[in-house]
Amino acid sequence: MINSMTTDTPWNWAFIGSLFMVIGVRWYFQVPTELDVDTSTWISSAISTAQSPRPWWTILNFCDSRPLTVLPLALVEMLGIRVTWAMADGIGVLLWVGTLIFVFLTFRHWFSAAKSFLFTAPLVIFQATHLWLGFMTYNSEHICILMLAVGFWAVVKLQNKTSHSWLFLVFGLWLGWMPFAKIQIVPMGLILAAYAAWELILKSQWRSLLALIVGGILPLVIVNGIYYHYDHIETFWNDYFWNYYYYSFSTVHSDLEISTRFSPLTIGKAIFRPASTRIFWGVQLLLILIGGIPFLRSFKKTASPVPPSVVWLSLVLAVVTLYAVLQAGNPFDHYLLLFYVPAVIAVSLLSLYLPANTFRKAYITGILLISLEGIKNIFFFPQTPIPTLPATDVAITKTIETLCPKDEKMTIWGYADRFFVYTHKAAGNRLPHTYWVYTESPLQAYRQQQFIKDLEENRPILFLDAMVAEATTAYLPQNGKTRYTHFPLIRAYINQHYKLVKKVEGVWFFQRKNQ
Repeated sequence: MINSMTTDTPWNWAFIGSLFMVIGVRWYFQVPTELDVDTSTWISSAISTAQSPRPWWTILNFCDSRPLTVLPLALVEMLGIRVTWAMADGIGVLLWVGTLIFVFLTFRHWFSAAKSFLFTAPLVIFQATHLWLGFMTYNSEHICILMLAVGFWAVVKLQNKTSHSWLFLVFGLWLGWMPFAKIQIVPMGLILAAYAAWELILKSQWRSLLALIVGGILPLVIVNGIYYHYDHIETFWNDYFWNYYYYSFSTVHSDLEISTRFSPLTIGKAIFRPASTRIFWGVQLLLILIGGIPFLRSFKKTASPVPPSVVWLSLVLAVVTLYAVLQAGNPFDHYLLLFYVPAVIAVSLLSLYLPANTFRKAYITGILLISLEGIKNIFFFPQTPIPTLPATDVAITKTIETLCPKDEKMTIWGYADRFFVYTHKAAGNRLPHTYWVYTESPLQAYRQQQFIKDLEENRPILFLDAMVAEATTAYLPQNGKTRYTHFPLIRAYINQHYKLVKKVEGVWFFQRKNQ
């Protein structure tokens, strides 16, 4: 035991050192401007939460149904620290560090520190050196993959527990909160829950099974109770469930037909589109091919310290995660972040079925190739980032600060969330943008009524129609019929309660009338 601890210590320190390397490299290459509109959305929601007299209600109800995504940023804002794009992305890196720790701890359940570090190394190198703008920016996947990594680790640690029902209650609670990070990860949470439940059924641990089920549904009950208290049950189901349903299981928000979202061509495009990780995925596919066959041929427990059921769990989790990445039919790079950890865990466990000599050669070669790809990424990283404030943004920002006094709210008609970050102002409606309001969908009428209710409740002093290319740089429809004036319900409310006071760079500025 002493010799084992002595041997493990250097590798434990090596792993800890690699985490600091991740932080250091990413800090050096961080771009301090908006690289993804989503990051601005989460920062803006955090600002609205921190400035709200009811922050916990606001974070549940005004964050595009992803309160746990906003929570890390909102906590920083509540401490009085202004969240910028660089800080948000830095928080994302720290969440990834947490993910790497739990992946390492999962492997440590069975292996030495050296082997655990070897299996975690591809993810460490990936996170330090991918330097792909679609991956670097803070998004919901950062908290989601941490929750999944902790969930898998918990399944492994709880597998042989014969008592302590409260542990399964905590595990159920952890899984139960997953929909509030992003509903996209619910299928993966259900897989983890089903595996744990099956293990408990086989062992007739009924109290623990009940604790797991109660823990899993309790967050949903709590949140519905909060919405019921505020008389907004309909809001919860429309915002959290139906909006996700239409986004993921229809062509309302995607041009890709449902039947083609899971074709080999679509899968290949999704995985290999980011140029910074093509070698990474080539290595993983090679290990799957050479490790999968021996696994399928041998189910002997002596082949590996990892139970075959856990290997199967890792494979199913990876497949379900890939499904979740592809389901919506939108090829956003950040969706793919969900797939890296489940894929690496599954590939690592499959590789255990290789002959020892083949295993060493395959893994050493794989780590070397991934490292070379990382070095290439560092040398080819963009050296000319976007200007901090383009001239048009400067003019619009100055006008906002002139017309909207400190601590007052504003509303932007369009998709230009960055102006909330520039000016550090809270939104007067439940989202910094109005994409769901002006986009045709089965929920559009409901969204428009919701928008009017928000304006009436919050009475933002400033209303901007920013549906022009100078301001709305994402999701700007080409038909030109998306100014607020093209929507009778919105037009009637704005004309009644606001007056046009200025036009800057094509943006219309309205101030609320004294009423």
